Amino acid sequence: ARGAAAVVRAADLQDPPETIPELVALWRDGGAVVWAVRGARVGETLRTRLTARIFYTFMRRALHMEMPPSGVDFFLIDRAVIDTLKSAPERNTSLIGQIQWMGFEQRSLVYTKQARASGRSKWTLSKKIKLSVDWLVGFSYFPIRFMSALGVLFACAGFTYALFLIVRRFVYVVPVEGWTSLICVVLITSGVQLVMLGVLGEYLWRSFDASRQRPRFIVERRQGL
Repeated sequence: ARGAAAVVRAADLQDPPETIPELVALWRDGGAVVWAVRGARVGETLRTRLTARIFYTFMRRALHMEMPPSGVDFFLIDRAVIDTLKSAPERNTSLIGQIQWMGFEQRSLVYTKQARASGRSKWTLSKKIKLSVDWLVGFSYFPIRFMSALGVLFACAGFTYALFLIVRRFVYVVPVEGWTSLICVVLITSGVQLVMLGVLGEYLWRSFDASRQRPRFIVERRQGL
């Protein structure tokens, strides 16, 4: 795109072109990114709507990004956003995730997503899974921190159970079966391993983050220069 702004929309005619003037109006009002947020979804099943809401709600919490809870794929971006996207050398990433990460001024409006005019959606489950992985790997510590937290939980459970068995054996003189001590060892060992994997993941994440060469800051506009 070579203009002052660009509109991104699907080619399946579900996003009405009549919404574009409203996007432009909000852009002229100062929004560098204008999201067209889905209100109603014509022709979509309850399962599709519910799945989309659960997916985007989880992503909002995992990524700490203010994306619409019903998802978005119809939007307008300013020339400054376009130039920043073009300068990014990243691969296997999410366009919406990149735009959210940049931190430009954002506006939104609600529209009704229409039914497909013809054909079937090519947005398969495998593509949705790949998008989820790209989002999580590219913009979130959540998987690494989750594994570390899980390791701490396992280790604490193992130590607590071991303490319980010791008290039971020496205070209440109750015999302890051999397999119970094995459970303690497995829990503690598994927990420590998960914590160490989380530590290694933190180092790998930092190396990965440095290799992407994302800018430390983004200049939205210059005045008086």
